[in-house]
Amino acid sequence: MFVHYTKDVNILSKILNSGLFINQCERKLMSLFTNDSEILQREPQYFGMTCVRHENKIGSQKHCEQFGYFGIVLSDEWVNCNNFVPVTYVNSRNSKLFKEKFELAINEWQKVKTDSDTGFSREALFNKHIAQNIGACKLSTWLTEYEYMEFKAHEYQKEWRYVQPLPLYNNRATNEVVDAIQNPSWSNMLRCLKLHKDGISCFTTSKAHEAELSNWLAKQNFDKPLVIKEYAADRNWLTSCSSSIRKHCGLFLQK
Repeated sequence: MFVHYTKDVNILSKILNSGLFINQCERKLMSLFTNDSEILQREPQYFGMTCVRHENKIGSQKHCEQFGYFGIVLSDEWVNCNNFVPVTYVNSRNSKLFKEKFELAINEWQKVKTDSDTGFSREALFNKHIAQNIGACKLSTWLTEYEYMEFKAHEYQKEWRYVQPLPLYNNRATNEVVDAIQNPSWSNMLRCLKLHKDGISCFTTSKAHEAELSNWLAKQNFDKPLVIKEYAADRNWLTSCSSSIRKHCGLFLQK
């Protein structure tokens, strides 16, 4: 099942009303793939995303202690229709293939760029849309894959990710970004991933939080069941995923 967890039932109300908020997400993994000082100086890079967790009958204590025990279970159809993709977890041990692909993408970029390293073409190193525009297709593809990467230490999250399709990029400090998006002129540009009733299978939580979530559901008059789950220590992701999920997890490696 696919679950979006939160710490507060009031946030569940906001999700039902507006959808899953497109959060600011930062990537800081480029040191695994390059030693280019300018590229590394531009880290972290930010983009908009939201995510769900894929899990079986038993939930994750570690995940829910971080993100909360109140979960909305989303249908497989809704997740697939909105193009969620399983996150690829990387570290120094398994990043070799991605590094080789990045080097090939840089070689292509060097052949197609038409101006100096400080000009428009240089921005293609950080913006998949510019890369596509100048003909650096391999780089555009790689930067897209990069948006679905995460440190392997976070593998317990079993994350599937939806990435904001609009080309909103920046390399400003986190507090500056937060200040900007809280400005009223920016708020109208932000979007949520709409969640209709048919996209919700049920709600889930632990026994300890059952009463609070049950009371909230009663007030919402929402005719979806509540599933009480056990939450245990994490097992290895690949051993807990179905074979079909493992196939998707190798999506980028097969390109």
